[in-house]
Amino acid sequence: EDEIAFSKIEELINEIKTGYNQNLVEVSYVIEAKRKIKESLKQSTPVYIIGHLGSGKTQIAREAAIEFTLERLIQDELEEEMEKWFLKNQSASEDEAKEKFAEINKTKRNHYKNLLKEGKQEELDKIYPYFISGSYNLTYEDMFVEKTLSLEKSSANVSNLELIDEVVDQYFIWLKSHEREIESIEPEKQEIIKSKVWDSVSEIFIARNNVYGTVVEKIEREILLAVKNGRPVIIDELNTIAVQNLIGLNDILQSKFDSKAYVTGVGPVKISNGFGLIGTGNLSTELVSYEGTNELN
Repeated sequence: EDEIAFSKIEELINEIKTGYNQNLVEVSYVIEAKRKIKESLKQSTPVYIIGHLGSGKTQIAREAAIEFTLERLIQDELEEEMEKWFLKNQSASEDEAKEKFAEINKTKRNHYKNLLKEGKQEELDKIYPYFISGSYNLTYEDMFVEKTLSLEKSSANVSNLELIDEVVDQYFIWLKSHEREIESIEPEKQEIIKSKVWDSVSEIFIARNNVYGTVVEKIEREILLAVKNGRPVIIDELNTIAVQNLIGLNDILQSKFDSKAYVTGVGPVKISNGFGLIGTGNLSTELVSYEGTNELN
């Protein structure tokens, strides 16, 4: 036991010296704080962390959010794999089931542990929380949906084959409607006229389908993406955001998993399982003053 304790102390000292993985050192109060955050997120309850500048609010929010997401992913995968195992091993004993559960659980946890260290960015993006850096200038659109203007071809949603079919159809419609006039002309001239008509129809379609129009494009931002994709979102410096913009969060914060919340400019949106909101804010009192903070805010 003494050797194990000594080993843990050495590991702790090494983490403090090296900043291993850039995570907070796993002392008891850090573990307890993360546990409380995760429990709140599981109950679809928003979390607000306040503290002094540089006290680790954002870091503990990030780590708790990642652990919350990983626990949910592992639980879902465990249930799925155990269900498959039970179908193949219907006569298995309770002890065998517990052993299999422990085996799969260990494998999954090791997998995600390695993924956090060496995973590709696209894999990590599915685990990391969305993040917003709060400021007084942050607008409603910055949090939910940003609207931009873009140029788009009038034929953007039509394939080339569909356009060709339309050109051919228009060509034959013209020939059909002018059938008598064409038949009264000499055969050689008929071919010339048909060729000219084909060129004209083609040119009209090319010109028409190269016309650009202005369209309003909606780009979903972090909070809306978190709600839809079932992921946590961290709003850093929440207390610096203007109240009139924070009001837009009310319905989302009061809604639970699988219910619908109203988002202005979007409409009702389902709160996907796994969504959670963590806000952080600097502790502000008459006795505490951070040089330059007011100017920066």
